[in-house]
Amino acid sequence: MDPRVHWEKARTANAGVELSLEAFAARLQTAVGPNEQERIDALDHAGLYLAQACLTGQPAALRLLEQQHLSRLPRALERFVSQGVAVEDLVQELRVKLLGAGGAVPKLASFNGRGSLHRWLEAIAVRAAIDARRVQRDDEPLSEQTQDALVTSGAARASLKAGLREPFGRAVKASLSALNARDRRVLELHYLHGLTTSRIATIYQTHRMTVSRWLVAARAQILTEVEQALGQELATTRSEVGSIFRLLRSELSVSLPRLLDPSRRGVEE
Repeated sequence: MDPRVHWEKARTANAGVELSLEAFAARLQTAVGPNEQERIDALDHAGLYLAQACLTGQPAALRLLEQQHLSRLPRALERFVSQGVAVEDLVQELRVKLLGAGGAVPKLASFNGRGSLHRWLEAIAVRAAIDARRVQRDDEPLSEQTQDALVTSGAARASLKAGLREPFGRAVKASLSALNARDRRVLELHYLHGLTTSRIATIYQTHRMTVSRWLVAARAQILTEVEQALGQELATTRSEVGSIFRLLRSELSVSLPRLLDPSRRGVEE
C-alpha cells in the first residue's frame, strides 16, 4: 500500500500532531527489514507517527503521548509494584528513557510498530516495576528481629563458633576500605544511620532508584571480595568456601552497621 495512505490515517489518528510524509515513510522503512516490505501494512502506523513526532520534540506530540498513554500507566502498574515503590517515579523514569537524556539514545527510537505503542510502553513500564521490586527486596534493611534471628540461627551460630567470625570481619573491613568515598558514605547513611533510599537520593540530588543501584552494587562488591578473601585465608577448596560463605552471607547486614561505626572500630580492632 502507498505510504501516503498510512500517513493520512496516522495523521488523522494523531490530530494536531504534524509529521511530514517523508519523515513518516523513512520511519516505516526503519521498522522493517529490506525483505519484509509486506509487513508494513500490519504495523501500528499511528503509534509510529506519534513516536517519530515525539522524537522531534514537538509539544503537541508530547502532550498526546502523555494524555493517551503515559497517564494510563500508573493503573496498569499497581499490581506489579510493592510497598515503598512509587509508581509515579517509575513513570517519570520512563519519560526520561523514552526521550533520551544526557546523550542516551531515546527509547522511542526502538519502537518498531509490530505491536501497539501502548502495549509496548506498558511492557517497558512493567519490566521497570518488576526490576524496582527486585532491587528493593535485595536492598531492604533487615529488622532487628530478623537480624537477631540470623545471628542466633543454628547454622550461623555453629559456623561462627568455629572461628569464622574473625576472618569474616577482617575481610569485610578490608573490602569496606577499598570502596570509593561515595559508596562507603551511602552505606553509612543506609546501614548505620538508617536513612531510606529516598532520603539519600535527596542528599545526592538523584533518583532513589539510582541510590538503590549504588547500594546493590556496593554490597555485591563486598560479597565478592569477602568470598575471595575467605578462600585465601582459610586455604580451602572453592566448593567448601562456597558452603561456608552461604552460611555467613546473611551476616553482612548485621556486620555492616558495626563495622561502619567509627566509634566502635577501635574497640573491635
